[in-house]
Amino acid sequence: MGSTVQPPARFEVSSVTVRVAGPQPSTVDAHLVTRATGRHRWVEPMLTITLSGLMVHCLDLAAVTAFADTWTTAAAGAERFLPCRGGHGPGAPGYDRNQVGVLLRLAGRPDRLAWNFIPAGAAASGSAHVRATVAQLTVLAHDLDAVHAWAQTWEAARSTAASIWPEPDAFSEAEARDRNRIARAGIRNRST
Repeated sequence: MGSTVQPPARFEVSSVTVRVAGPQPSTVDAHLVTRATGRHRWVEPMLTITLSGLMVHCLDLAAVTAFADTWTTAAAGAERFLPCRGGHGPGAPGYDRNQVGVLLRLAGRPDRLAWNFIPAGAAASGSAHVRATVAQLTVLAHDLDAVHAWAQTWEAARSTAASIWPEPDAFSEAEARDRNRIARAGIRNRST
């Protein structure tokens, strides 16, 4: 009689909702990681953003840009709706979040990008907030301090990401197309 070994159960998160208020501790860190498939190993850049109990690993510029665009737009719209500081004390949303509780790993531009303002009368909590959703992460920010902290952190991440994943220029793209054409057909493009 033999026993069958079951693979470990994989826990898939369909969505994460985080409530934040007040200043948010954050870090943006660019580093290299080694990936391996069978015998092949390669090094690629990764951007790690730690913000309000979350750690987000971004594997490309598109993922960082999606967050930065959403939070920049949310910050511009929240100015007229939210208080600067919500007066939240201990036990309030996002208070004392100095440890990472959720880890997200993203690559490419997510399908879900949205933000909206929820007035106090329509909010289940009774407090006005900005709701920003990127991929499976939804953040409910209850004051301008939190909104600005998220927007500034993602703008810093965007500028860091632009240095590790630069946009290809026209010459590099034309050269890559030419190499692909030579590999496929064995001839060089005569028009350039």
